[in-house]
Amino acid sequence: MKSSNLMELMQQMSLTRRQLLGTSAMLGAAALMPRQAWSAPDFKGIELNLMVIQPHVTGGRIVADEFGKATGAKVNVLPVPNDQIQQKATLDVQSGSNVYDVIDYWYCLLGALAEDGTVVDVTDRIAKDYAAADFLPSIYDPYTLYKGKRWGVPYDGDSHVLFVNTEILERSGQKPPTTWDEYLATAKVITEAETANGIFGTALLGVKNPFMIGCSYTNRLAGLGGDFFDASGKPLLDSEVSIAAVQAMLNVAPYALPTPLETGFEQGLPAFLSGKAAMIEFWTDLGVNAQDPAMSQIVDKWTVVQMPIGGANKQHRGSLDAGFGLAISAGSKQPDAAWELV
Repeated sequence: MKSSNLMELMQQMSLTRRQLLGTSAMLGAAALMPRQAWSAPDFKGIELNLMVIQPHVTGGRIVADEFGKATGAKVNVLPVPNDQIQQKATLDVQSGSNVYDVIDYWYCLLGALAEDGTVVDVTDRIAKDYAAADFLPSIYDPYTLYKGKRWGVPYDGDSHVLFVNTEILERSGQKPPTTWDEYLATAKVITEAETANGIFGTALLGVKNPFMIGCSYTNRLAGLGGDFFDASGKPLLDSEVSIAAVQAMLNVAPYALPTPLETGFEQGLPAFLSGKAAMIEFWTDLGVNAQDPAMSQIVDKWTVVQMPIGGANKQHRGSLDAGFGLAISAGSKQPDAAWELV
């Protein structure tokens, strides 16, 4: 694929990802909110600042516009890089700048944000406006709960699935893997058979970023039946299962798109969509791109399966690879209006 075409492809994919996350997550979540009897308050003259990560800008603007139409408030959407959520939000409060009213947080950061006093306790607000049954049990506590209190409202729950190029697998007599051992064997067979043609068994996202190498590790940890912590909160990173998850990544590395530690979205996605990688772990919206002739060379040549399992674990487990919630900043001068926006 020519470099100019590759850059165009990545720009299209980036836009599609923003649109999907923005519309499907923020707008979709807003549309499904259980507060059906909500009566729009009059917030004319009130101005709120909504911090969102860059992929959520489109959805944030849609929500801001609809909220403004309903309440009269003005909502400014302020984007920040994915890896600067905690830094920006905490510095805003601790410095006294108090720019942000609502924070779009990655759920893994919630404990730190609460501990530092960056976000406010919304336990009573949630109890008043929601029921526990309004939320998916698998994400309600992980995305909102810290030290017995709730600090935000979840709206975007993300897990990976395994995308497979059926044409490549069929050429090598392989089937979509259901276990991590099968995944390794499939990647090995395909790479050894097709590497001369620039085709590899898998694209392993290994760039040192929690959304990439972190997700790749977590997928294996969950599939092997492991956890990050035991019931008492003690870290389990040195457990047999945790070590096995790392080893599973090392084992497949020789048969992955070179080189895993340098493979991120910009390398792995074009490889899969151009038919140069037989498998990739990713969020479900990749299916939209894979079936779009303007972006994909594998239309109707792919499928998706659950993440593999392995070890003593016999049950598919989806890891919470990303996911976001909305919280009120402790620096907000309009906490009631901020809550209504949440």
